Parts: sequence; C-alpha cells; structure tokens
Amino acid sequence: MMRAKEIRDLLERQGAVALAYSPLCSMVLRAVHANLDDEEGPLAAAIVNYYEQVVAATDLEKSLRLSGVLHHYVLIDDPRVRALRPFYATIEGDKDPKSDEFARVLLDAITELGPELFERALAWRVQTNETARGLAWTLPLALLDVDAAHLVELGASAGLSLYGDLRRYDLVEGANKWSLGKASATQFEIPVHGFDIGDIELQTPEALSRHGGDLNPVDFRDAEAMDALRACIWGDQPQRFRRLDEALALHRRALAGEAEAGPAAVLHQSELPGDFEDLLKVALPTRPQAPIVLFNTYVTAYFSDVEHRELQRKVRQFAHRHALTHRIPWVWIRFEPRRHGEPAGPHPAWCRWRVELWHQGKEHRIELGWAHPHMAEIEFAPSLSELLALR
Repeated sequence: MMRAKEIRDLLERQGAVALAYSPLCSMVLRAVHANLDDEEGPLAAAIVNYYEQVVAATDLEKSLRLSGVLHHYVLIDDPRVRALRPFYATIEGDKDPKSDEFARVLLDAITELGPELFERALAWRVQTNETARGLAWTLPLALLDVDAAHLVELGASAGLSLYGDLRRYDLVEGANKWSLGKASATQFEIPVHGFDIGDIELQTPEALSRHGGDLNPVDFRDAEAMDALRACIWGDQPQRFRRLDEALALHRRALAGEAEAGPAAVLHQSELPGDFEDLLKVALPTRPQAPIVLFNTYVTAYFSDVEHRELQRKVRQFAHRHALTHRIPWVWIRFEPRRHGEPAGPHPAWCRWRVELWHQGKEHRIELGWAHPHMAEIEFAPSLSELLALR
C-alpha cells in the first residue's frame, strides 16, 4: 500500500517536471496534493487508490491523465468546472493559472468532481498526437536524401504524425535557419543545437503511403473521441491546439481525395509487439519501389522491458530479411523517453532520437540526439555526421 507521504513525493517530482512545460498542469498536481494533505478528507482515499493503481501498472508519470480528464470536463462545459474556463487558453481564457484565484477555483472543482475525477482518470487513455513529432521521420529522411518512402507508424493513435511532410518545420540555430515541409506558413519554429550539416539543402521527402497501427485507433467520426484527443493537450498551450486542428484538417482533405494532401493515413487495430508482422502484411506494398520507413514516437515508453525487447527483435529480423529480399533500404526511427539503464539526456523528460538503417546487407545504428517531447528544442549528437555520410 502506498502511503500518503510516498504519493506526496511522487506528486512533487511530477509537478517539478510539469512546471517546466505547463504551469497549469503543475497547478493541477498541487491541488491534488492539497486534497491529500487532509488525510481524513473525502478525497484522500480516492487519491491514494488512484496512485496505487497507476504506479502498480507502470512507472510512467501520469500527470497527463489527471490534467487531461480535467481538461475534458472543461471542453465539454461540465457545470461543475465552469469556473475554470477563464483559465484555459485552449478555449480563449486569458486568466493566469499561476494565480491564487486559480488555485482556489481549481480546488473547488476537484472537490466538486470528487472520486469521479480519479475513477475516470484510471480509465483515461493518453493519445499521443503531438503533431510536431512528424519531424521525427521527415528530418532523418531529408538528411539521408530520400526522395520518397512508404511510411508505417507504430502506436499511431490518430495517425497525424504520418502527415509530417505536409507541415512546416523551421530549425533555428543562431543566425541560421533550415526549413522543411510543404506547408507555406511557419507552424513549428524549433531552436536546435549542434546541427552541423554544412551546405546541405534539405528536400522534403514524399509519402507514397501512410499506414499506422494502434491498439485503439482514433475514430474521426466520433465527436467524443475528438474531444478526448484535444483534451490530451495541456490547457494552457493553445498553439498546440491549433496545430492539432490543422493536422485533423489535413487528414480530412486526404480522405476527400485532394491531390495536394497526398495519400490518406490508413489506421489498423494492432496490439504491439504481438501483432507486428500482421500489421506489416497489410501496410507494406507487395512490390515496394521506395524505402520502407518505420517510426514510433513516445510509444515504447508504455511497454514493459520484455515487450520492448520483443519489438526490437521482431523489427530487426523483419527489416533485415525484407531489405535483402526486395533490395530496398529499410529505416527504423525511434523518438522515445530513455528507459531505465539507458544514458540520461541533457534535460529531464527529453526523448532519445535514434535511426537504424538496413541496406545492401549492412546495418547502421545512429544516435541522432535528444529533443523536448513536444519537439520544442533539439540537441543533435556528434554522430549526426554518420547519418550524413550515408546520403
């Protein structure tokens, strides 16, 4: 049984990480902490039960669950949290979530929702749809000078990262700027460090097909699912809200057959790593004429060590065999938080960015660097030069 002190310590650690990215999310954790301080209060038992279950299930930080559920109540205009709406910038609120007023209103809302908040949080599914992560595959392919590719995303959720080639990424280091993507206006301006690529001109690769596998693919026709998808964005970050809506619009245009949107993302229900081969059977063309690019962003973080090792084994065996059989390159790109025992990144909670390449019987494993989980900043590794040497 977790004791209240252990939960307080966990909340403080989560809050310290969240504060760097979302003051509103951090304030939610503080409000939970305030309820926990009243050990005889009506919510103490619900909080203890919630944290015992999520910690028993996984060692991932679960701050997004509570803040996501609360954001969902705000988005659907639940009367019990209506006083919170002026503090949520995603619905054009303009009040400061770091204020004493927000702390009071938030505590009232959590108390009003009661155990229901924590019961819903236990069943809440965090959907990874940080659309900036489309850069995770477009940039390595541009650096490798790949003109076109067949894409397969593991843990695709709504599949929005498959449209990375149609977005616009501006990488900025000092006075230098590199642009990638087919959108005309800037959408993501990203500070970078160590991006030493000389005079290489980045060309955006073309997606010949877009497939993704997920245990619970998002249904775009389901309004409630769309609300839940939006709720996973922190409520004080309206720019990410806009980027998500842009990606949803792209997907609708692709489904409608608009030529400039290219092939639409096709999602398949797949439980990974067990269904890996079955996913590729439906996702890969029979006679591929371009490289196969497999990628995953913040997905294997949810895997056990056994599942993680199984996925690595399956990908490497399949990629090696398929690349030799069809005489085309295979690329596996991973953008994931560090696992226990792996080297630490330059900043807390940053993601490790790696590229594996199979071609002509040879395999290459390259550390591309580390990045903020929302691609808000990137630090490239010196081994970037190894990737460039494979152009």
